[in-house]
Order: sequence, then structure tokens, then C-alpha cells
Amino acid sequence: MPKKITKNLNLFTIRLPMPALVSILHRMSGAVLFIFMPFLVVAFCNSLTSASFYERTISQLFSFPFVLIFYLHGLGAHPSSDCWIQAFAFRHANWK
Repeated sequence: MPKKITKNLNLFTIRLPMPALVSILHRMSGAVLFIFMPFLVVAFCNSLTSASFYERTISQLFSFPFVLIFYLHGLGAHPSSDCWIQAFAFRHANWK
């Protein structure tokens, strides 16, 4: 008789260490940036064509949703990953 293997399919009950959470969030933000890259390139090209397109592009990029997303990403993902990088660099430094 084959051995029964229990599988925990509820991902919210699994406790991950902090570096794993930071890694997952960093990968998700990279995927979002990759998806939005064509839109950013088009916005950049439109902003270079004329002054009116530039004003429109700037007003769209400084609208509330974009600014909120940029601030949340900047304040959330980068300081936490930087702290972990510094902690591991300090831990694994060669102090001879």
C-alpha cells in the first residue's frame, strides 16, 4: 500500500522567512515593471514629440495612482531588501 503524503495547499499557513518574502516581493515588482515597460516607452516617445504631449504625459505620471504605487514600492521593497543585503554582508564579511 503506498504511503499517504499530506500536502499543505493553503499557502497562507506556511511561515516563510523574511528573505523569502522580500525575494517574492522583489520578483513581483520586477514582473510588474516588465509588463509596464512598453507603456513607459510609449509615454517617453510621446513626451519627446511635442510640448503638449510632454505636459499630458507628466500630468498622467504624477496622478495619484502612479505616485502611490511608486511610493509604496520604494518604501516597501527596497529598504527591506537593502537591510537584508547589509545584514548578510556584515555576517559573511571576512574579518581577518
